[in-house]
Amino acid sequence: MPSTASASLQLELIATGEASGTWGSKTSANLQILEDAIAGTEAITLSSSDVTLTDTQFTFGQQSHAAILSLSGTLSGNVNIIVPTRSKTYLVKNGTTGAFTVTVKTASGSGVIVDQGLTTLVRCDATNVVRTDSANRMAFYEGTVSVSANVTTSVTFSSSNRVHDEHGLM
Repeated sequence: MPSTASASLQLELIATGEASGTWGSKTSANLQILEDAIAGTEAITLSSSDVTLTDTQFTFGQQSHAAILSLSGTLSGNVNIIVPTRSKTYLVKNGTTGAFTVTVKTASGSGVIVDQGLTTLVRCDATNVVRTDSANRMAFYEGTVSVSANVTTSVTFSSSNRVHDEHGLM
């Protein structure tokens, strides 16, 4: 029976009795893929074209295996980062510039816009990419807020500045 690929990271699952004499190299490749999934960073330069993360099974160094996606470049159009439709979490650092958005999504599912200058934790649920936000977050506002006296229940302000949580996720 030939090797098969694991569901999430495309590790090589070596069949019993297979790969005589090559277990060392195959096991090393699997361990490198695991290391990449836990601590690896993939630097991706963007401009105006969508990027589909490389994803070859049994192969170390694939973009889709990395834990961290570090995005850079000057955007001249909206860009999608297309991830495989498998369960996987990514920490996405958006260091791009330009008046456009970056969305992390699957080929046919929905996705998450990662704002410029922020780092966002996202998760592919094997269909869509979603935020991993928790319901209990602290919010921070970058800018000046004026509050009048006797405000007891809410504060309303209007600004082009951004509101975010402690991880830049809002």
